[in-house]
Amino acid sequence: MLAAKDRGEYIDPKLGRATAREYGERHRQAQLHHRPATVAQVEAALRLHVYPHLGDRPMNRITRSDIQALVKRWVEDGAAPQTVQNRYKVVTTLFWAAVKDDVIRRTPCDGVKLPEIPPRDRRTLTADEVRALADAIDPRYCALVLLGYGCGLRVSEARGLTEDRVNWFASEILIDRQLGERPPYPFGPVKNSKRCPSRLVPLPQYVHEALSRHIETYGLGERGLLFTAPRGGPIGRRPISNSFWAARRNIALPDSVTPHTLRHSYATKLIANGVSETDVAELIGDTVTEVHKTYGHPSIDFRKRARQAMEAAWTAPAAVADSPRSAGLAPVRELR
Repeated sequence: MLAAKDRGEYIDPKLGRATAREYGERHRQAQLHHRPATVAQVEAALRLHVYPHLGDRPMNRITRSDIQALVKRWVEDGAAPQTVQNRYKVVTTLFWAAVKDDVIRRTPCDGVKLPEIPPRDRRTLTADEVRALADAIDPRYCALVLLGYGCGLRVSEARGLTEDRVNWFASEILIDRQLGERPPYPFGPVKNSKRCPSRLVPLPQYVHEALSRHIETYGLGERGLLFTAPRGGPIGRRPISNSFWAARRNIALPDSVTPHTLRHSYATKLIANGVSETDVAELIGDTVTEVHKTYGHPSIDFRKRARQAMEAAWTAPAAVADSPRSAGLAPVRELR
């Protein structure tokens, strides 16, 4: 014990006797989360999926095998691979905090194997498909569809868009907040607000016109919201999703197409048209690494464009090379 103190490695065993539930609640309530949704997700993950299995165990008695068994239990209960990884992230955050608080010496999460996440169907929409979707959806959400495709807004950001954030003359939108998921639907910071608290997004002409028509038809809601419920109040995510899914079925789009596909298509189209990943990350409020991983994939017509490029290269007129005499060079001896 004295040697461990001299090395600065001493851990008071009394601190490690706190149960996972006791330390987890103390740690969770001390965190400064910017988004209410994050608070709810962490609380639910601990209460429903961690505490029932490890909540009564002392922190210094939980081993790597215990964490691996917990992950296996989640998988056997039918949790999707992405859901398992989200829960595991909460657990790892908890135990790394315990290491920093000198409650335990090492985290038991090292070396835990997780289920592999299958590749997503990274479907992007063409302009014709977006037009068909905008025509098929409830007219109240037509402009929202075009806004998602033409500006890359998240649904929560579009729901929280107010008229004072739209610069009609400069054709730009300021994105610096989003609408909460539950009544009374408070404004909150956007996702990744620590890295990018706000961003300016250019407004294409067709989106500009769609928003103008939307305001003329439905007016502005309370707090100046552009998209509202029929009675004028803030609108939740569920009505938008239900209308989107109904319109998707009417035009025979696959089930993998969601409202987020509009944002995905926006970023992918920009990259395919030569906009750098750094600029795209700035426009959608994400990191360059995430943009490269999520949106930097082959577009729908990349094979056609590759064929056209090679055909153009083949049929291009050959450059006429200068003769050695006109170039001022010594004559080239013919090799036989």
